[in-house]
Amino acid sequence: MTTRMQFTSVAKINSLFWITSLRDNEVGVTRRVLDDLEPLCKSRHLPFEQFTPATASELLTALDAIAAQANHGMLPIIHFDTHGSSDDGIQIVQSGEYVGWAKIAEKLRVINRITGNNLCVVSCACFSFQVVSELDINKTSPFFMLLAPEQEIAAGDIETNIVSFYHDVLDREDIVTAHERWFPEVLRLFHCEKMLAIVLAKYVNNVGLGRQREKRKEELVTRALNDGVPRNRQNLRRLHKRAGNLIKVNEALIRRFTPTFLAGKAPGFTVKQIKDMVIAARAKGVKPEGPYAQ
Repeated sequence: MTTRMQFTSVAKINSLFWITSLRDNEVGVTRRVLDDLEPLCKSRHLPFEQFTPATASELLTALDAIAAQANHGMLPIIHFDTHGSSDDGIQIVQSGEYVGWAKIAEKLRVINRITGNNLCVVSCACFSFQVVSELDINKTSPFFMLLAPEQEIAAGDIETNIVSFYHDVLDREDIVTAHERWFPEVLRLFHCEKMLAIVLAKYVNNVGLGRQREKRKEELVTRALNDGVPRNRQNLRRLHKRAGNLIKVNEALIRRFTPTFLAGKAPGFTVKQIKDMVIAARAKGVKPEGPYAQ
């Protein structure tokens, strides 16, 4: 239901932080990439910094250091040049330790909050799209956008196009277009605005329109009566009005998540657009789901 919506794809970028943890026989790829990428950053007057953590603690400290720089105006891309495990997280080769996705997400969440939902993360760690499982719609998103593999990938899959990708990103500040051009089959794109739109569309479809809305409203009224509110005409009128306002489909739905999930950045879509799209989808046969579907 959100395929035709437009989402903000421009991120303001003024720094690149590259985090590497590889075996000795693997660092050749990184050297070749950075031989081209560092001069590119220098030509754009873009600060570049590489971290090579030897322990799990050093990786977390590196992310804290990036957060500290974000407090002074850095708007970074963070690039993970590491190994990853679907279950265990980012691997630190030198120590054999893993840093779990929950810890990674929490550190990135801090940086994204500081940057006002502007953090972009590019991860070449296998299975690192798994970090999306740590999202909580009631907390700040760990990133504005994430590019990461869902499965295992080879270093060559990245080396061939990564410098061209960063050329596009730094020239246009448009991550989505650069992804579509260079890594559509290798890295999956997560966009926090799109996720919020999907969540809101499901809510509108399952709770916010027509018969589903009326059923939800009656349930709220019944719950209040069961909790001890005296049943009389005045109270029923008041409870129906309050319940209707509580589940009203309006722009307040977005405002509820803007200061939290979106770290204060207003999205590029409206609730009216979502509502219109849900209505159109229903006309084409999309059905509500959940307890109010019948």
